[in-house]
This record gives sequence, structure tokens and C-alpha cells, in this order.
Amino acid sequence: MSNENKNTAMAERVEAAKKKIIAEREEMKKGAVKLTAKLLKGIKYEEDFPVKLVDGTRGLLTIRPLAEEEMITIFDQLGGERMQNMGSSDGLSLEDYEFFWAVVSISSGMDTKLIRSTFAMGESAVVGQRILEISGMVDGASDQVETFP
Repeated sequence: MSNENKNTAMAERVEAAKKKIIAEREEMKKGAVKLTAKLLKGIKYEEDFPVKLVDGTRGLLTIRPLAEEEMITIFDQLGGERMQNMGSSDGLSLEDYEFFWAVVSISSGMDTKLIRSTFAMGESAVVGQRILEISGMVDGASDQVETFP
């Protein structure tokens, strides 16, 4: 393929991507409220999420979405370059769990040490995944995390 053909193909992909983004944004506009009005009233969303505990019981944990600033703080504290490799192996590493502990802690207000000592194995990843979903950072259907067996 010549450079001219490659450039044309690239330009067509870029144009198609632009059109897709514009269409998605137009669709989003239909159900959106004016952000300024929403900010004046305060943005608040919480949900109770079932959590398996280490003793085999279940509890409800109140979680909320995370804002960009909170996610950037997590990436900054844990090292953004390390986060690029998250979940790239067959399952989650201990470093991946540090990320989920931080996400759950900030969202729920629960201390990280308490999360680590009371949640059943793999549960922080499940809860963290839900937090990322309600925060609009991942699509629940396509970005499921793999936990330890």
C-alpha cells in the first residue's frame, strides 16, 4: 500500500471516528440536564452494593462514583506508569489490588486496612469494578476484571 493510500485510509478512519463521537454526543444531549443547574443543586449518587466478607457473611457497602480528580490522585499515588499494566496478566496482581483498595476506600469512605482485613478474597476488585462503572470509566460488559481463583 502506498503512502498516499495509507494517508487516505487514515483520514477516512479519523473522519469516521469524529462522526461517531459527534453522534454519541448528540444522543447524550437528549437526556442530559444543564450541568450548571445540576451543580447548583449538588451532584450526588450513591448505591448500596452487596459485599462478601471474609467470615462468609454478606454486607451492604454504600459506594459512590469517583470524580476525575479522585482518580488522578489514585494514579498519582500508585504510579500511573504501573497502572498501564493493570490486569494484563492472567488475573490481578497484588499491585492491581492496591488500586482497587484505593478506589473502594475513596468511594465508600472505608479505611483501606479495614477493606483488606474484612473483604473476602477478590471482593475489592468486584466492588472496585462497580465503582468504575458508575463513575463512567469502564463499560461493565466489556471490561470485567479477572480476580484470583
